Amino acid sequence: MKSRRVFLFSTIISVCLCTVMTTPAFAVNWWQVGWIVANNVIDRVVNLDGQSSNDQYSTYMVSPSIVFNNGTNGGEFYMRPQVSSRVTSFEMHAHRANPVDFGANIVLALSTTSGKRVINKTVGTNQYVSYTRSSSDGTGTWDARFTEDDSGKNWQCYYRQYYGNGRSLPTIIDVPNTNLIDYLANDGTTFRYNANPDQPRTTKAPTLDIKQLNNQFYDEKSGISVDYLRDYNTGDDIIFEDIIDKIQFNPNENNTSLFFLLDNEYIEWKFNGNITNKYKKKDRINLHFKVITVKQYKGITFESIDFFKDSSNGINKQGPYPCISDYLK
Repeated sequence: MKSRRVFLFSTIISVCLCTVMTTPAFAVNWWQVGWIVANNVIDRVVNLDGQSSNDQYSTYMVSPSIVFNNGTNGGEFYMRPQVSSRVTSFEMHAHRANPVDFGANIVLALSTTSGKRVINKTVGTNQYVSYTRSSSDGTGTWDARFTEDDSGKNWQCYYRQYYGNGRSLPTIIDVPNTNLIDYLANDGTTFRYNANPDQPRTTKAPTLDIKQLNNQFYDEKSGISVDYLRDYNTGDDIIFEDIIDKIQFNPNENNTSLFFLLDNEYIEWKFNGNITNKYKKKDRINLHFKVITVKQYKGITFESIDFFKDSSNGINKQGPYPCISDYLK
């Protein structure tokens, strides 16, 4: 039986969600009112995701899964929370619907009623940004905005405002209407897990393609991505095998992007240097990864794939992406 373990991991059309709270702070159905605006012209009523919640301690607003820049939706999504003098602090983050697309980035921005920008940061999945409200920030309708430049990326966007004493880091937060838990570490990272994870399957496939690898990070009961591998433990080897759907050299960055198709969405993995003379579109590639531990908290072990962690310097522009030769055997 597996113990509790967890993984680390527009076109010109605008998309926005405007949530208007005209009821008391802990009204039951506050999240069921909102508007998505397409082409800056058409309004239609939408619901926030069922993970959303509102009580005397905090307001938690969660978007539906949004595909940015897909020809219908644009590159920006926003929420319009009502900020009273009771609000003490804020948090924003976003999760990629496909965990294997670990290199994707999104811009989080939070502005006051007067337009003062108090949060403006580019983050990856599993990274959050927090802000403590100052009395000079004022109250009223604020703007929480999420911006994605790439096409076809599917994100779920999260915003929380705290009342009273707020909270201290690190913290554990129950995900409403699920059995999942979010762990917010004091280094700006988040991890999601189920206290009773799915049982590992009795047999493992000899190799995993992009869809099978992605499915390792899904909680079967809730249908929501989690941050652990279902069938693998720290130290285990994973053999990845799939067909390259697209390849391109990025001369300004001196790296090469390999694209794999997952549910009609491109997953981009980058490797150092120009490897287009070794690989081409439709080639079948075989890579060897290892499961590693990236963090522990009160008996919970958070895991990742070595390649995902090795890519962090390139993602954060602090160094090169890893060499593909490191994963060949």
